[in-house]
Amino acid sequence: MKNLIQEIQEGILTENQVNRLLDRNNTVLLKGRNRDIAIGTGFLIKVCTNIGVSDPNELQFELNKLRLLNNVKFAPDIVMDHTIVNLKKPLWETMVDEFSGAVGTLPHYLTYNPQKGIDEVELLEMVSKMAEYGVSFITIHPTANRNLLSIAKRERVLPTTARGGSIVLKDLEINRRKENVFEKNYLAILKILKSHDMAVSIGTTFRPSNVFEAMDMAHLEETKLQAEFVRVAKENGVNVLMEGVGHIRLNDMEKYAGIIKRIDVPFMPLGPMPTDASVGFDHVASAIGASHLGYMGVAKIFHSITREEHTGNVPSVDSIIEGLKSARIAAHTVNISLFPNYATMDKQVALTRAHNKTCVINQGLFADNIGESYNAGCNRCKHECPLMLNL
Repeated sequence: MKNLIQEIQEGILTENQVNRLLDRNNTVLLKGRNRDIAIGTGFLIKVCTNIGVSDPNELQFELNKLRLLNNVKFAPDIVMDHTIVNLKKPLWETMVDEFSGAVGTLPHYLTYNPQKGIDEVELLEMVSKMAEYGVSFITIHPTANRNLLSIAKRERVLPTTARGGSIVLKDLEINRRKENVFEKNYLAILKILKSHDMAVSIGTTFRPSNVFEAMDMAHLEETKLQAEFVRVAKENGVNVLMEGVGHIRLNDMEKYAGIIKRIDVPFMPLGPMPTDASVGFDHVASAIGASHLGYMGVAKIFHSITREEHTGNVPSVDSIIEGLKSARIAAHTVNISLFPNYATMDKQVALTRAHNKTCVINQGLFADNIGESYNAGCNRCKHECPLMLNL
């Protein structure tokens, strides 16, 4: 399926170059239905969009999102299922059946019971079922432990805002475990994943929930622990990704980037949000933070964030598309900087504007009707248009 990799299709890399990169242990190939997605050093920045069902009555709403995401020309490379209710046919199954690219899931979202916590046998069965069906990767939270929780409670205004990590911590309490369910069963999970050529993403429970807690003790100690789980996955021959920082100011990113570079793993930040004051426009803030961390050579996957991120509302179809566009712009901005021969679209936009003597054109990342002609000038500048003054 390597002939379906974007970098080969678009002439960014040759097949031999792709093979050499994939032989390194800091890259990952995620298998998709029609597109394999290459992640890591030497490859283009990729984009991931999350959807999921929190109420069974919302299923059709989320299916509409999935089908729209799959059909737009700027479709995400990866979709993740964040469903937390059991459905007759799981949404992740529909994703594998219908989405062209890679599909990610979180098995504990569907095996957690508020009264009983997480049943270990059921969790491993869910991982096996997802692997056998063709899910590309799972995200787990093996770093959720009492020590880090104690540090976070002592030093933070909010210990954690990670949903996946929080339910693992709750299960730790309910079942009085000495080690969390993922830590205890990590090698068994890796064995399942290896047998199905499936990747694992090491999630983050104590990522900072505001910019002032970035790089605090809980954040840094968890990052060290994540690095250990990354190492074990590599040693066991399993492709591994790593999630990271949610909120962090631009001035803290360089130091953080240095830490992640040493771990040498394909990294996907959840954001990062460089400000906490962008409520209602978090898709904009996230694009700024992601592009910054991407250009520094650290972030390899950008998550598309919606304006509803901190409003408590379920994202609309329009918001999902808006967030995806924002992430695509951020990724494209980094890609044309790191891969100069990828900038053909930008060059064509510039040449078209010069040729037609107008800044108004229908080209670019989101244009559907390329070729439509426009008159010279525009309604804003009129007779003072600098493109028409023949300077």
